Amino acid sequence: MKRAALCLLLVCLHACGAQSSSRTRARRESCDRTLADIAAAAEGVASIGNPSTRDAWMQRFAQSVPAGARVIDVSAGAKPYAHLWTHVDYLTHEFDGNDRVIDAFRGESGASAKKHDFSGDVTRTTAPSASFDVVILTEVLEHVPEPILAVKELARLCKPGGSILVTAPFTSGSHQEPYHFYAGFSPNWYKHVARKYGLRIESIASQGDYFKLMAQEVGRSLTCGGRLRGVPQRAIERLVGVASEYLLKLSSAFGDGSASKAECASQFAIGYMVHFKKN
Repeated sequence: MKRAALCLLLVCLHACGAQSSSRTRARRESCDRTLADIAAAAEGVASIGNPSTRDAWMQRFAQSVPAGARVIDVSAGAKPYAHLWTHVDYLTHEFDGNDRVIDAFRGESGASAKKHDFSGDVTRTTAPSASFDVVILTEVLEHVPEPILAVKELARLCKPGGSILVTAPFTSGSHQEPYHFYAGFSPNWYKHVARKYGLRIESIASQGDYFKLMAQEVGRSLTCGGRLRGVPQRAIERLVGVASEYLLKLSSAFGDGSASKAECASQFAIGYMVHFKKN
């Protein structure tokens, strides 16, 4: 990181139009290579934990489910997890009106297949009660006006002893308008709905810690902001690369909050992945 910090200083000097000696120019050329490596490593940082972390989490769980189990994916959209459930009886639901919502993260388009077994409001599906070993709801709660009722419906669908898998953001910006109602949900919210609807929490996992969240937003600045007059875009991209690499190193070292003195390390997350069991 010392070398990256030196490169950062040189990039700033270059951006401001400072004069440099031949030695500094040579050093800058070396930094060009270093920063190019950093930028490559940080490429795609705006999508950290979204959706790769939850995809891996879902895959691990799917592999643990025995063949022949009955699974329902609620508000499944373009069915991004269908390929994980070929060994079970996999059924899907979609809420009314979702043909107008596009999930850009997964490359959905208006032509995406949306054929489902059940339909209706996510709080009142047409699927039968206590009929599924696994009930899935991913990245949907923030789009439901009354999300607590959605969890009630998931509990209705699940067999006693079955699993309910829920993922949702904790710090989300507005998206898929006009169907975005909440920025996210905290671990305490999940604990509350578990008590309310006869569920117990097997695990709550972060989709990305504070440092990954900050790296995500630093990366997003390249697409959200316009170009600054007099500052080379290449220099800005390198600055973002250095900052992102630094934040990702902090995530590796302190992301779980155990070795960090900063409260923010455990107070923020991109989102959470929750595994409930029905009593």
